[in-house]
Amino acid sequence: NRNQASNASSSLYGKLASSGLSGIYGNQACYASGIFQEKQMFLAFVLTGHSVHLGSDSTLDKPPLKPGHKVERYDSVNGTAGSTRIYIVYDHEKSYPAYLITYQ
Repeated sequence: NRNQASNASSSLYGKLASSGLSGIYGNQACYASGIFQEKQMFLAFVLTGHSVHLGSDSTLDKPPLKPGHKVERYDSVNGTAGSTRIYIVYDHEKSYPAYLITYQ
C-alpha cells in the first residue's frame, strides 16, 4: 500500500509503490522476528522503463510528464538516498516480488 510506505525513499520521493535499492540499504528497514532475530526482505523484479533523474520531492504520487507532452509520463524516477542510487515506480503493476529472503 503506497499510503503505508515507510522507508526513507518514500519520504524523499513521495507515495511510491516500489523502489529499487541495494541490499545493504534495504537491510536497514527489513522485517526482523523470532528468537534468532532472523531478517526478511523481498527481492523484486521492477520495470523501470524510461526513467528521469530528479532531486527529492515528497509530493510526488506519479512520475512527471515528459517534456513537450501533455499526457505521456516517465515510467519511473531515479535519484539518490545517501550514497545509494534508487529507482522509484508508482504503479504496483510494475513490480513483482520474486523471492522472500530470510537471513541473520
